[in-house]
Amino acid sequence: MTEPIEVEFELESRQPKREQHFHTHTIPRLRLLGLTMLLLLAVVNQLWLAPPEQGSGIGTLTVALYAYAFGSWWSLRRWFEPLQGKVNLGLVYLIVDVPIWSVLVYVCGADQCWFSYILLARVADQVATNTGRVLFFAHWIPLNYLGLVWAAQTLGHHIVDWPGELCKALVMYIFGLYASTTARTASQLRTRTVLAVRAARQALRDLEVARRDAEEASRIKGQFLSLMDHELKTPLNAILGFSELLIQSGDKNLGDKQFRYLHNVHASSLRLGNLVSGIMDLVQLKSGELKLQIKAIDPSRSLERAIQALSDSIRSRGLSLNNEVTQQPLCLADPARLQQIFFQLLDNAVKFSPPQGVIQISAERNEKWICISIRDQGPGIPPEQQRDLFNGWGRVDFAYRRLQEGAGIGLALASELTALQGGLLAVESAPGRGATFTISLAVS
Repeated sequence: MTEPIEVEFELESRQPKREQHFHTHTIPRLRLLGLTMLLLLAVVNQLWLAPPEQGSGIGTLTVALYAYAFGSWWSLRRWFEPLQGKVNLGLVYLIVDVPIWSVLVYVCGADQCWFSYILLARVADQVATNTGRVLFFAHWIPLNYLGLVWAAQTLGHHIVDWPGELCKALVMYIFGLYASTTARTASQLRTRTVLAVRAARQALRDLEVARRDAEEASRIKGQFLSLMDHELKTPLNAILGFSELLIQSGDKNLGDKQFRYLHNVHASSLRLGNLVSGIMDLVQLKSGELKLQIKAIDPSRSLERAIQALSDSIRSRGLSLNNEVTQQPLCLADPARLQQIFFQLLDNAVKFSPPQGVIQISAERNEKWICISIRDQGPGIPPEQQRDLFNGWGRVDFAYRRLQEGAGIGLALASELTALQGGLLAVESAPGRGATFTISLAVS
């Protein structure tokens, strides 16, 4: 089993960096901008609106607030990453921002600036999307505002309209609850998104493992088939060569029975060699590795070469072959593979034809197609079994098949090769009436 590849998604891989940049850069800038605007409001309030005796202390307050702003910024940039996962430093400063804001609002005037707390609640809603955090700010902000009003009444001796101020605090609280509701929805959506991303991540891991396992299995299969092809064909070629040499020499020391056995050895070796070649070709076809050289050819030449290769088998069974196919118009095909198709169809006809039978070969053509048919006088094929005839390793289950050789891949290979050349292989048969295989090829 190979190790799964770690698939990184942009949503997960960049989220920590985005969160760090948000807390260490974006929020401090907004904090600095908000404090500056409120300080300006405080200056305007003290210079033009407040009594002269209240104007003292604004400079000290400005220095303190800017020290807080830049100090928090520096500490966030310095300690945010080391403390990440232990203490949320950005959230701590956001909590502290509320009383700092309250101090500025107190300086500006509590009665005029209560709506700024609504804006502060909105900021908390955007930053702390966790439901519990937003719910905390929904209580924290109104409490700070009420504390501000109490300080204005107690320390500043302001006249406070408590029913009105409580209504304002209630508005802040309701807004905070609404924000917590939306935050909960956002949190649930975020959770589902994370789960979906993790599921997709795991699925891609599994797919990657499956792909690697398939590639490894394909590699091992290719090595095995190459080894089988070499190890089987090497002794087969020796058997074929020596048996053919003995047959051609006509040794007088061999009797008729020995010659018959020798012919059987040669025929069986030839058939086994064709079987190995057929398996290799079918595997290459299924994997898409088989390449054809399509060109304009005369199909009758490929047919003649296939007939010549099977001439000994035809004579040994006492069969008659009636070939009506003469020179034909050029068609688009691979000459070697077309000869292989004709060889398989003729070999099939020879195997299933009874002794002294006749094999008929004919051709028809029109403007688009050349159709070459090979008909035998065998037992025929039942209609319900014809649909499986061109499946790999398929065999038609009739009684006569037990007398025949073959693994059932020849017709499947012939059908695949024909389709790869843009043609069609069809069969027409019935029990007791033989079978007719027709190959249709496109006219060049």
